[in-house]
Amino acid sequence: MKTTIVFVISVLAFCISSNAQIINPKETTKRKVEERTNNTTDKTIDRGLDKIESGIEGLFKKKDKKQKDKKAKQSKVGDNGYNSPSGNGATPESMPDFSAYEDFDFIPGEKILFFDDFSQNVDGVKPEGWEGLAEISSATDSQTGQKGLSVIHGGGFFPTALKPLPEDFTIEFDVILQPEVANGTLDLRFVQASETNLADPWFTNATQISFSGSSQIPKKGACSIEQKDSQGNIIDRNDAERYFTQWHTDENPRARISISKKGDKASVWINQTKIWDEVSLFDTTTKYKLTFHFGDYFIEDISFMMTNLKIATNAPEVKNDMGKGKFSTANILFDTNSDAIKPQSFSILKDIAQTLKASPEMRIQIIGHTDSDGNADDNLDLSTRRALAVKNVLSNVFDVDVSQYTTEGKGESEPLNKNANASEKAQNRRVEFVKI
Repeated sequence: MKTTIVFVISVLAFCISSNAQIINPKETTKRKVEERTNNTTDKTIDRGLDKIESGIEGLFKKKDKKQKDKKAKQSKVGDNGYNSPSGNGATPESMPDFSAYEDFDFIPGEKILFFDDFSQNVDGVKPEGWEGLAEISSATDSQTGQKGLSVIHGGGFFPTALKPLPEDFTIEFDVILQPEVANGTLDLRFVQASETNLADPWFTNATQISFSGSSQIPKKGACSIEQKDSQGNIIDRNDAERYFTQWHTDENPRARISISKKGDKASVWINQTKIWDEVSLFDTTTKYKLTFHFGDYFIEDISFMMTNLKIATNAPEVKNDMGKGKFSTANILFDTNSDAIKPQSFSILKDIAQTLKASPEMRIQIIGHTDSDGNADDNLDLSTRRALAVKNVLSNVFDVDVSQYTTEGKGESEPLNKNANASEKAQNRRVEFVKI
């Protein structure tokens, strides 16, 4: 009889995963999470070591460098940000392909509040600076070699260094699934700043945005929103869920999620596609903290990885800052250890180009900066090439007259901080535009 009951429960869990509806089995999940709390840490380490020792073939493992280089060269142009070729603009062949981003109007904040690319973590071990009841570990994506946070079993988790959020902010991160492997639902939960138990998987007063790489509609992922008042009551709405093809377990397992909050309004993008456009979601009188929750619906083998999490504030003021003599941005993104500009940089480059074209008499020096990782001479060379790449793209893509522009690299010589962590390093990887 016991075997029969276990079998029935397993079949039901599988069915839930197959349909992957964004559901809320609160009380059951709460009991399960509490049962797992005492052994979560040991299980995380044990499972991670098992994966490393057995040399599992799959999504999260290191690949041979030649294989990674080969895949990078074979990248295809598409709506998925991972497949859009980067380039330094030195030749027509090396021009970044911005075609998929021309209507992408998300602009990240310039002041970085938190950043984590998990690059300093060891696979199979809980990422440094993260806590919670979820069973999480560091892992490596097999296709890109990118490190990230992998969810092994669901529950709440959060970065310990992140402070209460300002009134306006932006959030960006990459999500990676493994095709044909079950996945669950990622909730971004915005709780009152007075909340201290961020590991609790259920909050009565949380406003949340949820993402799933599959849904009850074939070949579509889903995003839902839920707003609660100060008493924890859900505010009814008719448009609480949206579906999309840009991120889906089987065909588009990788995506970049972007969120912008301005006042009570939130906008959400999956890759370059806007899913929600300034929907009323937040209480302007409430100060929020951010925590995460992953619902795995009790499936043992799941696939979910998150990386390149960046939270920022202060929208760029290109025209105003340039008029004062200098504009600095950390939002021109490059491939790692490369001068190739990522297509996600289109929006900020477009704003810069419009400002420069409006003042053709302006003479500008473009200055590249790096963090302190690596050799100082190599960083100087890299920053020099990156400044030149920006000049090339402004000229060749945006038709800016750069004949009076100069470029310079300063490497790691002028840091804004001590390069003590991933967030500080992200602030130092910047490009400056200085009037001369």
